[in-house]
Amino acid sequence: MVFIVKLTWFFLLIKALQYSLVYFSPSQFDTSTELLLKQLTNDTDHQLIDTYWNSNFYNKLLSWDSVFFLKAIVHEKSPNDIIKFEHEYAFSNIWSKLIYVIDLYIHGPLSITGKDMDINYVYRVIKVGLVVGNIIFYLSSILLYYLTILTFSNHSTDLKSKKIAEKTAFLFIISSVSGFIISIYSEPLSFMFAFIGLITRELSLNNRDTDKNGNTTELFDLKLYCWPLYVIATSLSFIIAMWNRTNCIFLGIYFLFDVFQLLYSRKFYKMIFFPLLSGILLFTAFIYKEYYVAYYQFCPERGEWCTTSIIDKVPFLTKQSFYNFIQTKYWNIGFLNYWTLNNIPNFLFALPNIIILITATIYFTKKYPTRHITPTIWITRCFLLVLIFFAHVQIINRVFSFIPIHLWFISDKLYRNEYLMFTKKTDVCHEKLEVERDGIKNMNRFTSDSDDKIIKFYLYWLLFWVPLQTIFFASFLPPA
Repeated sequence: MVFIVKLTWFFLLIKALQYSLVYFSPSQFDTSTELLLKQLTNDTDHQLIDTYWNSNFYNKLLSWDSVFFLKAIVHEKSPNDIIKFEHEYAFSNIWSKLIYVIDLYIHGPLSITGKDMDINYVYRVIKVGLVVGNIIFYLSSILLYYLTILTFSNHSTDLKSKKIAEKTAFLFIISSVSGFIISIYSEPLSFMFAFIGLITRELSLNNRDTDKNGNTTELFDLKLYCWPLYVIATSLSFIIAMWNRTNCIFLGIYFLFDVFQLLYSRKFYKMIFFPLLSGILLFTAFIYKEYYVAYYQFCPERGEWCTTSIIDKVPFLTKQSFYNFIQTKYWNIGFLNYWTLNNIPNFLFALPNIIILITATIYFTKKYPTRHITPTIWITRCFLLVLIFFAHVQIINRVFSFIPIHLWFISDKLYRNEYLMFTKKTDVCHEKLEVERDGIKNMNRFTSDSDDKIIKFYLYWLLFWVPLQTIFFASFLPPA
């Protein structure tokens, strides 16, 4: 409870600093926000767009993706003004519907007499979106705290797992994504449900076997009585996270890993009715959203991707999903499409996270190998390949936080360094650094000057980057 209070105050302090930076930041470089607000409201309300707090604060929070989210939320209210451009479907309709429903519950329905929207309603939606987004981000940090305890308690002491969890939660709040979570971005919703799904999966696992002498060994098994927790809760959480942010489909690798582990241990029934069934549910939900719904909404009149059906009797199974088609056509997503000279700055923006993620996977593979974190390593490597070679690489700064392996790496190293410093200060002999209770033969084998330098550089970069990204965002400047 004491930690939650500390985390809460830390969260409020960081947000207060960020919103202060928004207030004092220069005027927006882009005019998209002003044009959208004028488009959404009637002519008599245009002067209200430039009132003191709107022009100096709320308008600055409408940059990049938040412009599309606001438009989508407002369209939920106005049936006469449908979304006009197909690329707008790339932005989560789950997030926009959630904000719309919460606003409807708090303020009640709005009477619309024409196509124009009341300016007060538009800014009301912005305020509701800001509050909801920040609350979900805060709750995600608490969920990550408990997820980290569960993850590390299988091969660490309770004290160590809690210390690592505390550091991870603090780091999550000031992670590179926080420069975007000052607005109505959809990422926090995926963070929350990804962490919920990972927690329910962890609770379903049996990772220790104790013999009659009290010795424990690491294993992989699933508790039969946790079938609803694994198949229903985990699958549903991953599905919601994926429907909100398509990149969360990578969470399905956890199910794939569990399938291989149960096959290896010849537990075929558990393999079928736990991870295989869950994976099928996630894959079916992905096909439904990305292929079925889009196809029957736009095809066959749309042409292009609509005409690329693989199986005639199942026409919605096209060679390219609607989301992938939109990303390719409007954002030039594709293999090495982003590898151009003018995008070198964007690769530099992404470089710190690329380095820390690669280092984290090496650390948990070579220096601190544990089967428990293996699927997280798989996901990290796969997602890194996609982001570096196929996507706009700079988005790594905001989309990767649903996989917290880099935060675990930093927190674990910080804990170990603190422990070594403590033992030196208390004059503990070098030979006594063997920590049997932690399951580690020699703490010194985890020390690495290169790792420490990378972590030091990354933490300094965060202290510099998060405020700078906040100002860039408020001024509608890249990176997006």
